[in-house]
This record gives sequence, structure tokens and C-alpha cells, in this order.
Amino acid sequence: MKIPKLALRIRLILPRSVLTLSYICAVFGVVADVRAEGVGAAPSPSEGAGTSAANSLLAPKMERILKSAMRVVSESEGIVKVSLPGDQSLANKTQILFFRKRGVRLDMIATGLVRGESHVRGGAGLLLEVELDKDGVVKYPHEGDFAAPMADPNAFGAGDKKDQFDFLMPMDPEVVQKPDLPGYLEAGTGLFYGNLSSTTNSVVNDAKSSSGYRFAPVRFAYFSSFAPVGIEYEKFSGNFPTRTFQNKRVNSSESVSHFTFAYRFGPFLKKKLEIQAQIDTASRTFTTDNPDESLISSKMGAFGAGVKAVLWFKRPDWVRQRGESFIQLDRLYVGAKYYPLYTVTDDAISRGSSSTGSTAYELRAGMSLVADLGFIPVFNHWFAEASGGYVSSSLKFTGPTVQSTQPFPATIPEGSSATEKEVDVRFVFGFRIDDPIDLIFNPKKAVER
Repeated sequence: MKIPKLALRIRLILPRSVLTLSYICAVFGVVADVRAEGVGAAPSPSEGAGTSAANSLLAPKMERILKSAMRVVSESEGIVKVSLPGDQSLANKTQILFFRKRGVRLDMIATGLVRGESHVRGGAGLLLEVELDKDGVVKYPHEGDFAAPMADPNAFGAGDKKDQFDFLMPMDPEVVQKPDLPGYLEAGTGLFYGNLSSTTNSVVNDAKSSSGYRFAPVRFAYFSSFAPVGIEYEKFSGNFPTRTFQNKRVNSSESVSHFTFAYRFGPFLKKKLEIQAQIDTASRTFTTDNPDESLISSKMGAFGAGVKAVLWFKRPDWVRQRGESFIQLDRLYVGAKYYPLYTVTDDAISRGSSSTGSTAYELRAGMSLVADLGFIPVFNHWFAEASGGYVSSSLKFTGPTVQSTQPFPATIPEGSSATEKEVDVRFVFGFRIDDPIDLIFNPKKAVER
């Protein structure tokens, strides 16, 4: 609906006390009577009282209008950019009314037609481009002004209370609808600082203790947006500083890997809390050049289950909104794993076979920050994570042992046991993207991101 030029000209010559809210209320399906009698004359006391009463009645209507209206982002050479929620759209040629709040009044300032829309990262999600009607401009809109699509004029006067946004058509729901548990893929690397202590009731691995060793962890995780499942893979390895029982430095190294399958529950607590049930397989290989029983090479394998709670402050598919910092607190998490199946195989020097009583458990907690770098296509989320963990292994052996071939070897008794405890701090830096399978099937989403 186009505003008559005569109405705009009348608005220009009327005194500033004349309220234009009536026209806006009409656009929004609100009926209000405003008279423009005696232009330039002061209103009578009774008219002033009527105006105050009218203002009191119209104030709630105005608040409703402002709450549901769109906002002007910018104006340049007659083209106005207007923010609109990303899950809605307006057809081209839809007429837009611009208005400005002045005290308890709303002044109509311009009209225009929608000529296009664009998705802008870091903005309001969707920007409408509106071309102003030059004959309908009282004042040029600027940032912070309000805008609304004009309703069907045939609805006025007929008691039709149709919402002015009824013709805001939602976009493709397969693109707009966000899953409760968004899928994502992330990968990263960083630093691992650890301390290991070992106790035993035999002479084997008396020297297997070290502090301040550093590894380089590598982590990969994928969680689907089509099903509440995901996988994680983590590996860290490096040199292990060790000394023998005679305080002689020897070369040692360790490699640890985890492969985890997770089933996701939730989200809970206003869609922020996610609970994962996990199945985990782990392997650990320790090798050393030491020739005697004070420090031996061995391989360990474990199978277990665990649970992990993740509190998301920003969803994995978060897009920075206007006014937000590009770095945000991403998540906090705590988790525990228990390994009832734990096997140990020694190399040349052996404590025997590991018995069924060997177990291990792991506790871990961490937090991460995320940065939304909108200028990078697809790879626009980068995270930095810090975590701390505690791992305890209880090893029991049975069966015949194998002694060292060195001169004067120590006797290794059968049925020995050992305990290894490790405390570590990990720092991981990497990238995160939306579920790549989802992006393949929804290429429009990849463009919007």
C-alpha cells in the first residue's frame, strides 16, 4: 500500500503536536481517531484532555509496535538496509513504512519497496534492501529507526485484527530449523604436560616416574546433525625423560591413543546441557632403551565406558550477532571413564600375564573459548581449549615371569602388582565447522555461514 502524497504533505505542514501514530496504528491493524482540525490553533482544554486520554490508550499499542518492528541498519543514496530475523523473509516489492520514536509519539518519516535481501555474518542474520520512495520521504531513515511492512489496506475498517507480520513467510524449514544437538566437526593440536608416578611390590619399573614431560596431542571429533551420535579420536606421543635405578638417563618414549563412540542425550537446562554416554578403547605403548628390570618396555590396551556432561554457552553452530564479541566462552565439561578390561603385555623382561583384576579409570574437566571469524569461508570457528585430567591404573599379574639377561639380574616374583598414576594438563587449539555432511546436502547453509 502506498501512502498518498497528500497525506505526507499534510504531515509536513501540521504542527508538531499532531500525532501521526494514528496512521501507523492503521497500518498495524489498530483503529485510532486523530483529527487535524484548526491547523496551527491551540487545542481547547477538552481537546487536550481527550489527547491525553488518547495517548494513554495508544501507549500500549505503540510499545507493541516497537517490540515487533524491524530496525534500520544504515541508509545510503536512497537504499535503506533493514534487519530481519534470519528465519523469515519478505517478497520483493513489499511496501515498507519507516517511522521514528519521538517521546510518546511515532512519526512516519518515509516509505519504500523491498528490492532484495542478503545474509550477512556478524549482523542481524538477514538484511533487507529497501529502495525509498523519493516522493514519500519526510526524513531520511538512519540507524535505530523502525520499519514495518504495510498490511493489506482492505483489512482496515472491517474489524480484521490480522497481524501485520502474517505475510512474513518462513524460509525453507530444512535450512532454517536448527537441530537440538547441532552436528559439527573439529580438529586441533597443542601441548600436553604430564607427571607420572609408579609404585610396585616388585623390582620391576621402580624407575618409571617422571615429571614435566611434554607431548603433542592431536584430536579429531565428529558429531552428526542427523543422529545423536559422534566419534572422537585422540593421540599424543613423545619422548619420556627417565632415569634408571642407578640414576642413569635413558631414552624412553610413550604413545597413547583413544577412540571414543558417544551417544548424545538432551539438551537440557534451556538447551545448554548435553549428556554423552561413551564407549572407549585405549592403547598405550611405552618403550625404553634401559636393559634391566628397573624400567621395561610394555604395551597396554583397555576397553571401557564413561559419561560426559557438556554445558554449551555457545552452540556449535553459533553465528555472532551484531554487538557481540567475536570471542566467547564456548563450553565447560566434566567426564569420567572406567576400564574394567585392562591388559598389559611386557616385552623381553616380563612380569607375567595381566590378570582379570587389572583396571583403570580417568577423570577429566575442561573449558574452551571460541572465536567466530566470519571473513573465513566455512572454517570460521576456531577454538582454544584447556583441560586437566587424572588417570589411575591398577595392574595385577599372574603366571611365570622372565628375568633380565643382564649380569646379576634381580628376581621377579610371580603374582606381582603395580599402580601407575598420571596427572596432566592439555592445551588444544583448532578449528570447528558445521557437520560437513549437512553442508553437502544443504549447500545454501554453507553460503550463509
